[in-house]
Amino acid sequence: MKFLGRWMPVLLAASVVVIGVADYLSGPDIGFSLFYLVPIAYGAWHAERGLGVALALLAAAFWIGADTAWVGVTPVSMWNGFTRLGIYVAVAWLTSRVRQDAREMQALNARLHELLAEEQQLARTDALTGLPNRRLFVDELRRATARIHRSRKPVAVAYIDLDGFKTFNDRLGHAAGDVVLRRVAEVLSGQVRGTDVAARLGGAQFGVLLDRCTEDNARTTALRVIDQLTAALKEATGPDVGVCVGVACFEDESYSPEAMIDHADAAMYCAKGQGVNRVYVTRLAASGPSASV
Repeated sequence: MKFLGRWMPVLLAASVVVIGVADYLSGPDIGFSLFYLVPIAYGAWHAERGLGVALALLAAAFWIGADTAWVGVTPVSMWNGFTRLGIYVAVAWLTSRVRQDAREMQALNARLHELLAEEQQLARTDALTGLPNRRLFVDELRRATARIHRSRKPVAVAYIDLDGFKTFNDRLGHAAGDVVLRRVAEVLSGQVRGTDVAARLGGAQFGVLLDRCTEDNARTTALRVIDQLTAALKEATGPDVGVCVGVACFEDESYSPEAMIDHADAAMYCAKGQGVNRVYVTRLAASGPSASV
């Protein structure tokens, strides 16, 4: 392609010369005027307007030369020659203009796609923590329930609430509270698997989708997460803020995303009822719910 780009003007000029020679040899009975338009339009489209205009001038010169060689210089031949010159130059200019507009349109469309992707990302991402927001979390839950139907593998939803965060936030200010929320997001992002989804559901509440996760694995993960969160919160806030985690495990696809969040939220309140820094796990199967601490 680099070779073609470097030699394109020479090749196109050579093609005009070949057409001009054929035009001269064939005589006025066989017209080659339209054939000149091919290299002119190609050069104006793929190279630049200047090359297209230069090819137009060269083509007009060859056509006029071939025509006058056979019929001589007459008012009609001169008129036809200048008419073709105008047509060739106009085709070169219009072709380059259309190409320029097409490139600008492509650049505009690409920018619009980028802006749309950014807007969609912002609409589905929590601005403070960078985690998915509730909207995206619900979408992921919907996809997870579809996978339950196909693979018969259970999923679990963890609901995480920070105890004492409102008091801490009111006392030290939103800036300090934002630091805590970002720290929690970092811990969750580091503790979940690549197939899992950690999200900020609102305020000081977070959710984690544990995809294809049994009850035992969900409990192990929740205990690991709460240990990491407890250490991080103690470092950031001292004893002021604690954490409780409720986990709901689902073995079939009969629950809506909002219902899954509600069951995990209810499990979180069960953990909160037992004290600070607690985990409560419940399993929802076709036979009915069961619970364990």
